[in-house]
Amino acid sequence: MCLSRLIIMEWTPQHHRALLDEMSVSEVLQYRKGSTERGQVWDSIASNLNAMEYPKFKVLKRSCRDR
Repeated sequence: MCLSRLIIMEWTPQHHRALLDEMSVSEVLQYRKGSTERGQVWDSIASNLNAMEYPKFKVLKRSCRDR
């Protein structure tokens, strides 16, 4: 990936709250770590966050999961 295309998002308290809300709604922790189902849930969480207008997100499945 070209470094000039890399966009760094700064996590604010509003971003953290939105991530936690999405995690609680999707019940991501009910699936076994490393399972296909859990990966699909992280995909949907990232998609839902990226669709939000405020706060604005630019995340991947991995960036949500690692946070």
